[in-house]
Amino acid sequence: MDESKLMIIQLLQALDNGEVNFKQVPALTQLVQQETKREVRNQTDKLVEQIGEQCQASLNTFEQEQNQKIAAQRKILRDLNQEIEATKQRMEKNALQHTISVIVMVIGIVTLLATLGLLMWVIVPMVFHGSGLKAIWDTWHPELTGWGAIRCIGAILTSFLLICIEIFMIYVPIMIAGKISDLFLSDN
Repeated sequence: MDESKLMIIQLLQALDNGEVNFKQVPALTQLVQQETKREVRNQTDKLVEQIGEQCQASLNTFEQEQNQKIAAQRKILRDLNQEIEATKQRMEKNALQHTISVIVMVIGIVTLLATLGLLMWVIVPMVFHGSGLKAIWDTWHPELTGWGAIRCIGAILTSFLLICIEIFMIYVPIMIAGKISDLFLSDN
């Protein structure tokens, strides 16, 4: 017998005073349970599929956000590395400038000492002569003639020239160092 015919027969038998007692229709109950299970299974499958799609979309969005953050951090690191390299180059230039400054200072000090020694060699006899220490002067240079006066004037002029040369010898290296420093600083 067909399942639908069996159900109709059971329904007619379960009919009592115009009311149907569904406990006496097991085929209908079984059909309802099967259809309910099938519908629940379909709804569950659809829900699982929707949740899977939402999770996949969320994962894709999260992955894109993380990739963007990583790219931004890599850019920041590249910028920091470039800044570190630039700072290293500036420090090397500053070290070179410092070395040049030390060399110029040493040249200036040597020039100053040489000029001071030369001035002392020329001026000390004049100080001894002009300060009343004529006996010492006469012991070292007994002839005080016209030639001695010319020599005294020559010593004064030579002292003035030596002072000018000393200023020039100190000023020129400082100016050269300044120009070199400006050259290095203008590269930045």
